[in-house]
Amino acid sequence: MNFSKRPFTVTAAAVATVLVFGTAACSSGGNSPAGSTGGAVATVSNTAPTAAGGDTGGSAPDGKPVWPDDGTSPPPVPVIDFHPCSSVDDGRCGTAAVPLDYRDPDGDAIAIDVAVIDAADPDSRRGAIFVNPGGPGESAIGHLTRFREVLGPQITDRFDLVAVDPRGVGISSQARCWSTATPPDYIDQAPSTDDEIKVWIDNNKYENAACATSGVPIINHVSTANVARDMDLVRRALGLDELNFVGLSYGTVVGATYRSLFPDTTRAMILDGVVDPVAWTSGGDDPTIPVSVRTGTAKAAHQSLLALLDACETAGPDRCRHATTIRREWQQTTDALRHGPVQAGLDTVSLTSLVFSAVALQYDPDDAQALIDMIHDTYRQVIEGESYVAPPPPATGDTGGWQSPTAPAAAPAASDDAPQPQSAPEHTADGRRIVPATRSQPDDAVWWDTFTQQAPMCADARNPDSYQAWVDYSNSPEALANPFTGVWLWNSSLCARWPGTDPDAYRGPFDTATATGPLVVGNTHDNATGLDQAEAVAAAIPGAVLVTVDSFGHTGIDKSACALSVATDYLVDLSLPADGTVCPADKQPF
Repeated sequence: MNFSKRPFTVTAAAVATVLVFGTAACSSGGNSPAGSTGGAVATVSNTAPTAAGGDTGGSAPDGKPVWPDDGTSPPPVPVIDFHPCSSVDDGRCGTAAVPLDYRDPDGDAIAIDVAVIDAADPDSRRGAIFVNPGGPGESAIGHLTRFREVLGPQITDRFDLVAVDPRGVGISSQARCWSTATPPDYIDQAPSTDDEIKVWIDNNKYENAACATSGVPIINHVSTANVARDMDLVRRALGLDELNFVGLSYGTVVGATYRSLFPDTTRAMILDGVVDPVAWTSGGDDPTIPVSVRTGTAKAAHQSLLALLDACETAGPDRCRHATTIRREWQQTTDALRHGPVQAGLDTVSLTSLVFSAVALQYDPDDAQALIDMIHDTYRQVIEGESYVAPPPPATGDTGGWQSPTAPAAAPAASDDAPQPQSAPEHTADGRRIVPATRSQPDDAVWWDTFTQQAPMCADARNPDSYQAWVDYSNSPEALANPFTGVWLWNSSLCARWPGTDPDAYRGPFDTATATGPLVVGNTHDNATGLDQAEAVAAAIPGAVLVTVDSFGHTGIDKSACALSVATDYLVDLSLPADGTVCPADKQPF
């Protein structure tokens, strides 16, 4: 996600692209997440220009059926004109015109970006695998090459790989808002005091007001269910009888939604680094808890960090520097920073900056020693008064599942091949109008930002409609005990009064049976999507099999030859292992 185009300097503590809630440590206007430095006792006003999104299930609230409900016909199948990709080696790219509103399939259309890497051995071709790297907010096209690298020739010789950029994310349909009104004061760290919380919420209100007028029409049609519908239209356009799918992180919600809406065309589905779709959407028994709490990312990050400290201590100082002192240093440093930032020479060290740095280094086990070193060096600054400590080495790659250490691919990677909104054709072959995803930005706009993460999250998730719910949780014993809480909690507060209302959102049930159950992959110490999420999903879906990878970092298949072998057998032959199979990691952090 880009930095907001504000008329002043943004000073982010650290940056890290995260494939669960978009940019957990990247400043992006008022919708950047926060890290709490302690409890706040604020009471906030809920005055806002628009109401929160609706609570519909599979059908629109007016009772009108939405494809693929009974009694509905498929929308027109798009015609995709492919051309060679410049950003995907040996790939072909194109755009598909899909309905803006699936309740009006013959009405206006939007353009979504598609890329295909054909099977390397056409004589052995078995079909196609659709992929999604997560986010929400990540370009599937931008990560397509990495999927090819990880899945390997036993799969890519036999299957085409298909990337469909989710609506609201790809260049052609990006959720983008702007305003000509002067933005409020801005903080890029964590709201922890009453004043900071007020500034944070003022920014939420400003952005909601901006999106209500400039983010239309896409913010009203950007649910994960519509992403799944788009995928099925692309499947039809490619002449495929069935769909295989590999989804990572939030991409597992895309997969769970697709198989629920289209069970008859679902062949094989791998869900790796699982987000529980019930927690993501309806909230189950308690939708009054913010979605950023329900999915348990702060809890997973904290548990993963503590497990890494255990592993360092067990490895000893010969294999892990600072092994004998690191747990004490973490505890003393976080305890001290809960009382407020510490000035160390020219540096201001806060709990937020410490946690942001930790988050950035948690996603890849290869960064484990760098994470330990960063904690030790921060301890020297905060507790021992060192005026300067060299910054930690950068993380080896992007911070989501299956990222390339040498050439991490983010959403802009697809921009070379994706037409800009104004260059898209004006009409489909059957005469439907293709419309821009959002209103054109005028020259006098003083602020803009992309909402590729919040738009689908707020469309999918039932959330409290009062900002006070976020304040109350930040003061709960559970939140105060976890230094990672603020990094994730406030990331969803924009949803309290989000102006988008997608009546086509799907919020379950997610236990639909398919001919073959999904392969669910969990990581013992996943820092973004805890193993409990994978266990819940595997238990809920008939025929699902859970494979656990005993590793650190986010997702599992890329960290274990055993897990990749299981995935290969499943994709090629629909052969599932015994439920509860545990695969060792190829290497441990120390």
